[in-house]
Amino acid sequence: MGELIRRELAPYATRHNTEIDGPEVLLKPEAAQAMAMVLHELATNASKYGALSAPGGRIKIQWRLATDSEAQVELFWKEEGGPAVRPPKRSGFGRILIKRLAETALDGKVDLEFAPAGICWRLRFPQTHLLNKVQS
Repeated sequence: MGELIRRELAPYATRHNTEIDGPEVLLKPEAAQAMAMVLHELATNASKYGALSAPGGRIKIQWRLATDSEAQVELFWKEEGGPAVRPPKRSGFGRILIKRLAETALDGKVDLEFAPAGICWRLRFPQTHLLNKVQS
């Protein structure tokens, strides 16, 4: 998952504007394809309207294997230092794509918060979409 995230952020990332952290996990091919599309949309939006559109903006992406009884993967995307965020008046294609793709292809649950300091996005999906898991 880490390599997938790094590749999707590569066109926009510098050493100082992204932080990526999580255990080594391998996604099944179908899950990787869906995740790549979701991450691509998030990164594109961040570069156009969010944290990556401003010189001091940063994105922090973390994932973990949840320790609760549901065996979930949790992925967190948090933007800061970009333009002030206001909730949009309507859901655009990208927002609908991110939510539906994560929910259908990954059996996931998406939470999106339009915090004034930056977008906070969270995805939880079953570990059954992993080929393996290695705690680190």
